[in-house]
Amino acid sequence: MYRAGQASRHILRPTWALAQTHLLPTRVSPLSCSFSSSSSSNKENESEKDNSSGQHQRRHTSGKNNNNNNNYTNTNNGYGRRATAAAGTTTAMGLLGALGYMVVQYRDVPAVMTSVALCDEEGAPPAAGANKAALAGFPAPTQSGTPIPIMQTTPRKKPRLVILGSGWAGLSLVKEIDSSKYDVVVISPRNYFLFTPMLASATVGTVELRSIIEPVRRYCYRAGANITFYEAEATSIDYDGCRVLCKDIATSMGRDKEQNAHHTENAASGKQANSITPGPSIDEKKPTSFLKGLFRFGGAKDSASPSTPSSTPPSVAAAAAAPVDKEDEMKTFDVDYDYLVIAVGSTSSTMGVKGVEQHCHSLKEVWDAKAIREKIMDCFEKANYPGQADAERRRLLSFVVVGGGPTGVEFSAELHDYINKDMRKVFPEIIDEVSITLVQSAGHILNTYDLKVSQYAEERFSLENIKVKCNARVNEIAQKEVILVDKVTQKPERIPYGMCVWSAGIGQRPLVQSLSSQLKHQNHVKALVTDQHLRVNGVAKKNIFAAGDCATVNQPHMVADLMNLFKKYDTNGDGVLSLPELRVLVEEVEPLYPQLQPYLHGVKVLFDEFDTNHNGLLELDEFTLMVNTIDNHVKSLPTTAQCAGQQGKYLGQLFNQLALERESSLSPSSSSPSPSPIILGDTIPRSMKTFQYHHLGSLAYVGEQAAVLDTGKSAGGGIAQWFVWRAAYLSKQFSWRNRILVSFDWVKTFIFGRDISRV
Repeated sequence: MYRAGQASRHILRPTWALAQTHLLPTRVSPLSCSFSSSSSSNKENESEKDNSSGQHQRRHTSGKNNNNNNNYTNTNNGYGRRATAAAGTTTAMGLLGALGYMVVQYRDVPAVMTSVALCDEEGAPPAAGANKAALAGFPAPTQSGTPIPIMQTTPRKKPRLVILGSGWAGLSLVKEIDSSKYDVVVISPRNYFLFTPMLASATVGTVELRSIIEPVRRYCYRAGANITFYEAEATSIDYDGCRVLCKDIATSMGRDKEQNAHHTENAASGKQANSITPGPSIDEKKPTSFLKGLFRFGGAKDSASPSTPSSTPPSVAAAAAAPVDKEDEMKTFDVDYDYLVIAVGSTSSTMGVKGVEQHCHSLKEVWDAKAIREKIMDCFEKANYPGQADAERRRLLSFVVVGGGPTGVEFSAELHDYINKDMRKVFPEIIDEVSITLVQSAGHILNTYDLKVSQYAEERFSLENIKVKCNARVNEIAQKEVILVDKVTQKPERIPYGMCVWSAGIGQRPLVQSLSSQLKHQNHVKALVTDQHLRVNGVAKKNIFAAGDCATVNQPHMVADLMNLFKKYDTNGDGVLSLPELRVLVEEVEPLYPQLQPYLHGVKVLFDEFDTNHNGLLELDEFTLMVNTIDNHVKSLPTTAQCAGQQGKYLGQLFNQLALERESSLSPSSSSPSPSPIILGDTIPRSMKTFQYHHLGSLAYVGEQAAVLDTGKSAGGGIAQWFVWRAAYLSKQFSWRNRILVSFDWVKTFIFGRDISRV
């Protein structure tokens, strides 16, 4: 006991010293500290008296004549009692110090986040009155099932900007915008940012999933952005009333789980390895005290709350506890906006192929990576069963990837490294029967890259025993085989598989589909069509923007306005264009036709190229040929993280410029701000140029410490490009925390290899 008391003092002394020097003066008064210490001492003294009395009675009855032993026992008990009292006192002081630290941490969290972020394990909000400012817009839900108005439409000093999505476009916008000029609200079904280019690496454990995600609240707080975040799913948009209808994530994720139950074999039993734990529910959670939420050690639950098995996530339990329709009605709320940015991303497109949704894995989200990792282990473990038939073992060890873009190529390369370097050591008897097949409908993999890069990747895969089938059209995904046909020979083929990953194309999310069907001039089947300022076409108020994979920019062709341009800039009316006239044309219409941007500083070269008769003038037929050639270079923007990040940054600059215009438009003599100082639509400043995508290069990992790089000016592959690939991905992480974690994961993988456990 004496040693225990000494150890307690040594362990808790630093904690108490820290509390005395830094924490207690902030939140704990000396009076309360002394009172707590005295109370602890008094309790210990009472305990000592009880223990001493009991020990005295036991000694009296057990051995009266043993004086030496009694003297030793008295001495030892004296040390023990003092040690116990000291340990109790220091324990109380340590708890006070920990409490002071937690109170300080609670104080430092921005008020706009505490209503959702500081909740207990079950998602209950803080006690009533703990954060009145943040909870003012959360009225009690009605029993009629009407939407909960989370944001009242009241006159505001600042316009409200609502951002749907927490991906590349959304977080880049948050990073760039001046949040002091706007009331920024972010709504997303996931409360973190996912570094999607490294998702293929996370499927096999080259990096951990936790290393490539960044919590939205932590990022906004660290960046100094004063925003409000709600973990919910936007279900519909009232573009006339400027409101967004949202649904609690517990309901939406429960439904998504039912739709994607094939991603994991444990879905039926409730073991949801590929799901996100939902955020707090607004309408049905009971308030609890702040301290009770903080001290939920070991997952202790309120006695009034029903117990839920630890293997079942809260989203699945909530979805199973009540009918879906009732849950939907009780968990909806709406948010009004002045500006809306849709950056919800995209989903995997089935391309109309039968069986994709039932039998294939996609690679878009965190739970997809977890499901693929688990499926790989299932295939190897089942193939290793004694007595397994040869044909069945080869089928289980056959991995098929459909889609030869960057995602499919990088996953195939990561899977090859995982099998060849890690699984080979633990499954040496069956490893030679493993096969990886990459199916591509185009003539080459990485067909959007330079041809030299595509050929290098195909040669590299050939050396790594990865089968590449180009010009192959998939007709059906059966339960155990992929049915495809060669587009050249029209010869059908069946490929047995143990796991099939689908990475061919993207599709619209339900929210985008719903909005697109209601608007005119929305004829794109994969994305929302926007103008050059990323405003969604068809919205009369012009206050809805779209960015990222869910949007595509409508790039007009000059040939449609060919004659008007020729007549307008033929200033002397001689029926031809001179070099000065062409230079004026290019400079003035370039904002409307971004395809002219590369020629801004090369008008003379352009003029000489199409002046075929070398008379120093461009005639109408020569001008027509030039316009058609320039229009042929118009391409749709790539659906990449690079493009989405640039669009988010552009929108941040645009809104900052709008804020400056709004402030200058307000009368300085006005004593009170305008009730609605909002600038919308056509009032975008003329100084704000249209969005221009700047391609910085394309990278892809092809396995065995080799990568490919295409900058547009040069292309190649090898180990040097692999270093560039790692440096680029590391530098593009959203925080130093992620950079350090990813670096540690790479070092850990190099030294110890990848983890081969199912977890």
